[in-house]
Amino acid sequence: MNVQALGKIPKRRIDQVMLALTVIVAAGLAVAFLGRGVSALRYVKSQEESLVERLEYLTEVAAMFGEGEETLTFLQERTEQLNERLPMRVDYQSFYSTLTNIAEREGVDLLEVTQQDIRSEPDYLELPVAIRAEATYEDLYAFLNGLRTMPRLVKVFSIEIGMTDEIPICSVDLDIRIYSVNVANIDE
Repeated sequence: MNVQALGKIPKRRIDQVMLALTVIVAAGLAVAFLGRGVSALRYVKSQEESLVERLEYLTEVAAMFGEGEETLTFLQERTEQLNERLPMRVDYQSFYSTLTNIAEREGVDLLEVTQQDIRSEPDYLELPVAIRAEATYEDLYAFLNGLRTMPRLVKVFSIEIGMTDEIPICSVDLDIRIYSVNVANIDE
């Protein structure tokens, strides 16, 4: 094609060719941007999936913390109960007061209550207490049940029941033990 022949092409035809070239270039750029857009969309989608996974993980962790808080509350309550059952010191006077209240409430006549020497074990202290009393069988049962339901740990080690001259009263010899934590052996 020669240059003079180009001069004979109508302007309208040149405009059409230019428009066609512009459309082709624009379409090429659109495809390129669309390709980048698709890549960007894929990247955003992968980030969204990653964030969903992290959110699910954090939700599980939050649930575990919730369960942990419930467990901690439960353990604190159980520790308080244990501290009542196994106090940090042997408080004989408090025990004796509770013992006499139970005996009075249940109709048991305490004849003698004798505190013996404290026995030391590695983790706890044991205070033997000998009790001589008189009561009916029903009152004795209620008294023993009162000992069982005391806040502190009390163990009836032995019991001897005998007859008296006054029926239905019986004589009772109890050997009981009360316990406390041996604070001398607690690891710091």
